[in-house]
Amino acid sequence: VPLEELIGRLEKGVKVSFEMPRLPALFENQEDYDAFRQRHSQAVVRKENLETYCGDCYLGIDAGSTTTKLALIGQEGQLLYSFYANNKGNPIETAKTAIWNLKTMLPGSARIARSCSTGYGEALLKSAFSWTRERWRPLPTARRPPSSIPRWTVCWISAARI
Repeated sequence: VPLEELIGRLEKGVKVSFEMPRLPALFENQEDYDAFRQRHSQAVVRKENLETYCGDCYLGIDAGSTTTKLALIGQEGQLLYSFYANNKGNPIETAKTAIWNLKTMLPGSARIARSCSTGYGEALLKSAFSWTRERWRPLPTARRPPSSIPRWTVCWISAARI
């Protein structure tokens, strides 16, 4: 819409409708909803005890604008540890807490082989913790762990499946 036309509309006055346009329903009926729930209930990440884990693992942090999510997965794609918290306006402190919690729980038999980050606060965390490219790989350049682990397991750490 040309700027002149917008100005003309505003000069004539703006009418506000009390009824906003609505999006269509996500599900046509209960049957559609039940099918959706059934489909999604099958996509669950296997969980394993971090305390007894032995081997390489992979760390991902999603530093979002309002929450921080952290996931540590094993060589077979199993979830070993997860963290989810509201940032309360301080994503650095929240990430620090998440990493400290993980550090206190990580057994000597487990080694973080690769790590990746994503989200609104990624650059902020890298700067605050002095993460370099050698120590911290952002998602676009991260190497995938062994091919036995589905790609979404590593990259989609903020998913509800965790």
